[in-house]
Amino acid sequence: MRITKLRLLMVSVLLIAGAATPWLIQRQSEIKLREENRSLRTQLDQLSQQRTEDERPPNLLAQAGGPLPDDQLRELLKLRGEVGSLRKQTNELLKLQAQNRQLRSEQASGRAQRQPNLAAGDSVPVESMAFAGYATPEATFESTLSAHVKNDMKTLFEGFTPERRQEEEQKFAGKSEVELAAQAAEHAAHFAGADARILKSRLVSQDEAELVVFLGAKENEVVTITTKRIAGEWKISRERH
Repeated sequence: MRITKLRLLMVSVLLIAGAATPWLIQRQSEIKLREENRSLRTQLDQLSQQRTEDERPPNLLAQAGGPLPDDQLRELLKLRGEVGSLRKQTNELLKLQAQNRQLRSEQASGRAQRQPNLAAGDSVPVESMAFAGYATPEATFESTLSAHVKNDMKTLFEGFTPERRQEEEQKFAGKSEVELAAQAAEHAAHFAGADARILKSRLVSQDEAELVVFLGAKENEVVTITTKRIAGEWKISRERH
């Protein structure tokens, strides 16, 4: 009888021990998980404190009030990734804005340094004009006016049509060197500080064009200049004041 009771006691102890073992293992696992969660919360809190106020993600750990569930941990990591992406995009945007400002500054500087151009409708000082050829009516006007102010008679005559050239050459025929010099001085004084501007350019036909020009000299005047294309070059045929 005693042996039977002893056996029953041993079996009961073994059963109790067997039943307690899974509980102990589960308990140890829960303790380990809590410690890992606590460590993770501490690390995330430190990272969160390092962020600025506008970049700080929502403090899900403080709202949870306990171990961080897996879904909230994934959401927090996702928010951290989005913050990094937004920061990168912001830096790229600031870089593009700086480049845009630099381009605008360079363009403004280029416009400021650009020389006035008759063909573009700019007001150009007569004294700064030079020979520009005869490829366009505007170029012919600049070349001829420049030659007129500098008393370059050869270039001046070449800017006219054959008929108009004969008329202009007759005006200077028979004049002495003194008279020509006085005339040159008169032209220079007349156009001193003057400027010119093409108000209108109109193609009358394939080989004829008109320029409406403003001459700001001692006496401001508007002149209509008719040009004709001869052998691929534009020449002045007449003027109307």
